[in-house]
Amino acid sequence: MVVEQMQLKGTLEGHNGWVTQIATFTHNDKTTVVSSSRDRTIILWDVDNVVSDIDAIGRPVKALTGHNHFVSDVAISSDGQFALSGSWDKTLRLWDLTTGQSTRQFSSHTKDVLSVAFSADNRQIVSGSRDRSIKLWNTLAQCKYTITEDCHTDWVSTVRFSPSTRDPVIVSAGWDKIVKVWNLGNCRLKTNHIGHTGYVSTVTVSPDGSLCASGGKDGQAMLWDLNEGKHLYTLNGNDVIHAMAFSPNRYWLCAAVGPVIKIWDLEDKREIEELKPDITGKTMTAPQCVSLAWSQDGQTLYAGYTDNVILLFSIPPYIALFNSGNVTVFSAMSDRAEIISICFRLAAAAALSFFTVRYMVKFLDPQYAAREETRKRVERLFRELGLSERIELNEHELRIATQFVGGEDAGAEWDEIGILLYGPPGCGKTLLAKAVARAAGCRFINLQVSNLTDKWYGESQKLAAAVFSVAQKFQPTIIFIDEIDSFLRDRQAHDHEATAMMKAQFMSLWDGFASTNDRVIVMGATNRPQDVDPAILRRMSARFAIPMPSEQQREQILKVIIIVL
Repeated sequence: MVVEQMQLKGTLEGHNGWVTQIATFTHNDKTTVVSSSRDRTIILWDVDNVVSDIDAIGRPVKALTGHNHFVSDVAISSDGQFALSGSWDKTLRLWDLTTGQSTRQFSSHTKDVLSVAFSADNRQIVSGSRDRSIKLWNTLAQCKYTITEDCHTDWVSTVRFSPSTRDPVIVSAGWDKIVKVWNLGNCRLKTNHIGHTGYVSTVTVSPDGSLCASGGKDGQAMLWDLNEGKHLYTLNGNDVIHAMAFSPNRYWLCAAVGPVIKIWDLEDKREIEELKPDITGKTMTAPQCVSLAWSQDGQTLYAGYTDNVILLFSIPPYIALFNSGNVTVFSAMSDRAEIISICFRLAAAAALSFFTVRYMVKFLDPQYAAREETRKRVERLFRELGLSERIELNEHELRIATQFVGGEDAGAEWDEIGILLYGPPGCGKTLLAKAVARAAGCRFINLQVSNLTDKWYGESQKLAAAVFSVAQKFQPTIIFIDEIDSFLRDRQAHDHEATAMMKAQFMSLWDGFASTNDRVIVMGATNRPQDVDPAILRRMSARFAIPMPSEQQREQILKVIIIVL
């Protein structure tokens, strides 16, 4: 069932005889239409400017005259500048559409010329005649070759060039019921397509040159594969077929079947539309449709009739066709395959651009590899510490978080915010700090002072701030600084500005935790407590002197080591 039918757009009226053929050309949204007729004329139509007449959709611009008998066929060159016509006066004529004058007359046939066509490059012309011959011409009206060998045994009703550049051929049909395919290069017969039971009056070639369709007396529309030279399938018209035309997108095949126009969907091989002329108020006998042509944009179908009128049927932008509940949507304005191809290429280009920029940023950033390594290391430490909650860390915090040391999951309950372990070298202060980390059940940051220095001005302060922000996020936490006297030694006037600022930042943040409920402790170890800044000593209210172990203590330590080993 057709949901939205093709609509009659209007008429072109100007001929005084059957409209035997119609040809169209579109350039810059301007459509050129020419038609031939049994009134011996060819009319050039203006269909872009609608006139005031209710029915008429265009007006005749020029009447090309010169033939002495019926004009049987007309074609337009691919550049739209010239028209070619064939007539029962046994001649062909080449017309300049700008001036409306005949520039060449072709004379060689001995009987009526029934069909003419331009090659895709406009350099060659082919004609078929009742004299049973097919002739090839150049545009200077010189007959270059006459096909007689293996030619039709009756009238040659139609000749057409294939638009294919890969394998150019000529397709002809005749009253001998045969469709013939000829090699354009040597004018030799390539294929005989046999199957019709009556004369063949029309042949049309698909826009891509892969198919041709033929029809005639037997009412059968036969589809042929031009590449493989075989019959594909047959569509039943149930009446004499006078003319045929593929839609520009090759999805539809239109046939002038008696007084009606049948449109078949070539994908489903079924009839989807039947157009009939309105004969209300006219003679009771419906006029026969004898010529068909599509506009190149696929929006308009032109049909010529034996009542001297051309009907224009418009195609809605999208026609929905329902078949057993399935919907197929055809675009009459653009080639579906081309749209899909463009969308695919755009998607591929966008994806390629995305990944290219992503990898360029990765490889152009000199710190990318270091940051990734830091992130992975922190994730591994988090798993070891049993932290399942996702905590967001900035770049500086990530660098500090890599210094976590694993411990038990129990909280510290010390009131002091600082602990100082001091004693002579080799008395075990650092080992004692590690033991505290295990016993206290706190997160333990073994702070490497070298990580707080950076070549960029201001970065050291940010790293100092990151130490405490990380400790706060993972509290309870112990921040351990070994050899604290080398970092937080007594400040002097000659200290470097950056070092002084970093120490001030560290102490101000340290003080901030004393006034909150944060469970963060700074533990330091030194063998030179007198060199530590007094402000630091004030914050380390818990101070423990670690003397050298006695001989008995050393013996106990040795026994423990031996047991472990």
